Parts: sequence; C-alpha cells; structure tokens
Amino acid sequence: MPITNPPKELSEAAEASNPQLPITSEQSLSEHFTVGIYSSQNQSLDCQPDQEMEEIAFSVIPPRQKEYHNIGFLEHFIRSIASFRNSKWFIIILVICFSFSSSQIFMGFNYLLQCPASPETPIHILILGLLGITVIGLRISAMVLRLTSDEQDAHQLTTAAVISSTALISFLFGEMISFFYMFPDFDSSDKYCNEVFYTYTNCTNFIIIGISFLASLLHFPRCRFGVNEFYAEL
Repeated sequence: MPITNPPKELSEAAEASNPQLPITSEQSLSEHFTVGIYSSQNQSLDCQPDQEMEEIAFSVIPPRQKEYHNIGFLEHFIRSIASFRNSKWFIIILVICFSFSSSQIFMGFNYLLQCPASPETPIHILILGLLGITVIGLRISAMVLRLTSDEQDAHQLTTAAVISSTALISFLFGEMISFFYMFPDFDSSDKYCNEVFYTYTNCTNFIIIGISFLASLLHFPRCRFGVNEFYAEL
C-alpha cells in the first residue's frame, strides 16, 4: 500500500512536538510524523504522578507478612506443652528425674566391681547419673534465671544443657549396646554379674528411653528455621 503524505496541519504539529528532527523530504516527514505521535503517547503515560503509581502497585501486591511455618494440626498441642513446661508440675518431674539420676550414681559406684561379665556397664551407669544431674541442674537454673529476667545467662545455661543432653544420649547408646550383648551368669564365674545390678540396669535403660521421649515432647519447638528460635522455645 503506498504511503501518502500527511496533511500540512499534521506535519506542522509533528514539527512542533519534535523540533530537533529536521524535515527534509516526504519520507522524513512521514518518519517525523510517526515519532511525534509516539512521543505524545509516552508523555501522556508519564504524566501520572509517582505516588499514584505506588498506590496502584501496593493495592495489587500486598506487603509480605512474616511467616513462622507452624504445623497447623500441632499448634494446639505445642501451646499446651508450653504451658505445662512453665508450670509447677514440670518442676516436680525434674525433682523426680534428679532422684533417679542420684540412684544411678549410687548403683554404679556400689556395684563397680560386681559385674565382670561387662565391667564397663557400672561405669556407664555412673556417668549417666552424673550427666543426668548436670542436665537437670542446668535446666532448673535456666528456669530460675528466666523468672528473674536474666535472659542472656539463661540462654547460656540452656546451651550447656543441650550439649550435656547430647552427651547423655551418646553414653546411653554405648551402655545399651554393651549391656544387651552381655549374657551374665548370676553364679560365681567369669560371666558373673550381680543380679540386683543387672535387673536395675535393665529397667533403667527403658526408663531413660521413656524420659528422653517425654523430654523431647515437652521441649518440642515450633517449626521455625533458625537456631535462635529453637533456643527461645526451650
């Protein structure tokens, strides 16, 4: 389709909108006329204030809110155990666990040489009792410091309690491996082990597993990504 020359009025309007472009021929006049129309359209689009554009963008894209990635069906359970963890009943549980750890120290020391079938088992029981008292003592101290609004020292004690708990679980696995591979003889022989100590150790292993599971539930943190949030939930 042949390109027709624009009318004189439109040529003058294009020249007025773009005075920097010289018009030397019919082809340049057509190009100049097209550029002038395009420039006038851009100017009409750019005339909106920046504030109005920001309001439009804000209405389309809402501000991002902070998400904690909580597991929905566990939310009520987590709140319940958090309330129990700060109650007087939890202190009673800690006192019972403290007494249990004290009995481990007594049994491990008292029967230290009365289990030749597995001589390391009494030592493991003794160390487990010492670690248990350490963890419980640190936990009680952290609770007292939080009640007195000393959050920094409480955070340090909580960190030490977590490290001690890790060591306790490690010794528990080692003790259980050596204990369950033992086939004792309750009469005097090379495989002798005191029957009272053997029965106590057998029951102790299952009790510690139950206490560890209960402690994991009571200190189950909200599912947030970050170490600081984990310590804050303890």
